[in-house]
Amino acid sequence: MNVKRIYKEKLEENDTVHPGKILSTVLLKYNINQKELSLRIGLTKKAINEIIKGKNPITKKTSEKLEKVFPISASFWDSIQEKYDLSIKKKSIKQAILKEIKDHKKEINKVYINLTENNLIPEIKFIQSNYQEIVLNIHRFFGIDSFKYIKNIYQDLFNKNFNKIDKHSLSAWIRLGEIQLMDNMMSDCKLIQVKTKIHLIIKQLKNLKNIESLEKTLGKLGVLLVCLPDFKNTNIQSYSKWVNNKVLLLINSENINEDDFFFNIIYQIVNIVKNQKKSIHYHFLNSKYSKENILFLRKKLLKNIKKIDNIREFNRIAKDFKVPKHILKKICYNICSKELKQILNSKPEKQITYINI
Repeated sequence: MNVKRIYKEKLEENDTVHPGKILSTVLLKYNINQKELSLRIGLTKKAINEIIKGKNPITKKTSEKLEKVFPISASFWDSIQEKYDLSIKKKSIKQAILKEIKDHKKEINKVYINLTENNLIPEIKFIQSNYQEIVLNIHRFFGIDSFKYIKNIYQDLFNKNFNKIDKHSLSAWIRLGEIQLMDNMMSDCKLIQVKTKIHLIIKQLKNLKNIESLEKTLGKLGVLLVCLPDFKNTNIQSYSKWVNNKVLLLINSENINEDDFFFNIIYQIVNIVKNQKKSIHYHFLNSKYSKENILFLRKKLLKNIKKIDNIREFNRIAKDFKVPKHILKKICYNICSKELKQILNSKPEKQITYINI
């Protein structure tokens, strides 16, 4: 009996063939019914019937029993069972991915665009025949089993009411920072000293000439700085969170001027030292600064400055502390001279609103 030919014929009828169908054909060829087979191999008739109906597999132990009844090797039964299991697994994955696409197609497409534009996953055409490969690549990037689990990992982000922000794309931006964190060693220094010396830290940061020296200086304070590219639909400028008694500080280094770059670092350090281990902090392009933090900066930055008399001195302070002028105006307005206030008020400034983020 050519059982391999029978199996091939069954495959032509259906791309997924349960070994039970082959066993049913074998029983007919050898004129053995299910009851007799159960008596020969010591399995119940119900167990035999469930195998034939495709409800249960042919285990290795069962295949060894069948080998003694029919001139068909146990390895044949094991092989077709393995192929069936693999086929079912592939179909299950495909169905799950099609459901993911159906439920999250818009979000998946946005994440895919950001990841491919930054060469983080392979770029292939976003069409149905490629959905499985695309989604699996996104799974591997995030280290997840399903796209829906992104919300579980970044609960803090998805619980916040951020308007005009694609949270899945922002999650991908944060994930990129986390991946780079895994590839770097952080110092053993703690942030306790930062709280009382923040104005000195800022003065130290202003003299640094490049990103490498900036990263090294912050690393000594227990802060890992990671500069990241811009991701579409995120508007993110900076982000910080605690990771194992250290701080991960992410900065969007694309399309940002030097003053805003440094101020985002300073602003996040303020968040860090004021709220140790309590929360995650986001700062968006043209978004809202915490009034509490502006007051905190005023106290720390202008500790030894009682009055600012002229615009030249104002500009020097802004340059020294790497604080954008429209922010410095908010910080030091009360100690500016009357003449300087008139000059500052005559110049258009960015609209700043305050909110606790």
